[in-house]
Amino acid sequence: MATRTLDSLRRGARIHSLFYASHIARNADRLYDVAWQGLGYRRTSKEGAHGIVLFGRLGAVGAFFDPAAEARLGKAKKKGGAQALVDLVKGMPPALAAVTKREVFPAMSLDSDRPSITSLFWADAKDGALAAARPWARIDEDGAHLVSAEVLAPDACVDALAARYAFDPSRVDAIRATFASDCALAEPANGKIVLPPDVRQALGVLPNQATRELLAGAAIELG
Repeated sequence: MATRTLDSLRRGARIHSLFYASHIARNADRLYDVAWQGLGYRRTSKEGAHGIVLFGRLGAVGAFFDPAAEARLGKAKKKGGAQALVDLVKGMPPALAAVTKREVFPAMSLDSDRPSITSLFWADAKDGALAAARPWARIDEDGAHLVSAEVLAPDACVDALAARYAFDPSRVDAIRATFASDCALAEPANGKIVLPPDVRQALGVLPNQATRELLAGAAIELG
């Protein structure tokens, strides 16, 4: 059985979106940026790493850039950016490769001579397992660490983000019940969720435009 799956990744991105919506309501210091652009789930770190996971009917593709990884991969740059990208997509199903070239590469702003992607993975909707051209430890180190929590099983994802954001037990329990309970897991990973007023209040989520836009990308509505 696959240890990292498309199903968990979808749920994890939505779980992190709800954590972040609760976090920014009480913290002006935005240490971890989480955003959605259509079906693209974007992550950014204060260290300058950034990436996108693009979801679609064919599955998902995650692409990341980490300046620290770029420094480690300095020798690989001699091969040229185009060859580096070819190496990253080896083994990718042709249909997903076409989506990657058409949508993911432009989203990562490939407009310079240096590679703008240091890590890449994908998941075919038919198979459901996350795959990559390199060992997962390398994929994680070179940029996919931005979604290290999201690729975990939902319950473990909640635990990891609860520790990262130092949430109190009541907020953690509210998110766990929303996404990691037996009832929640019986629903489709991308099924729309309406957040009841009592849960919204427990999380301290503000019903403003920024929050609504963030949660809309994750298919979460404020009730």
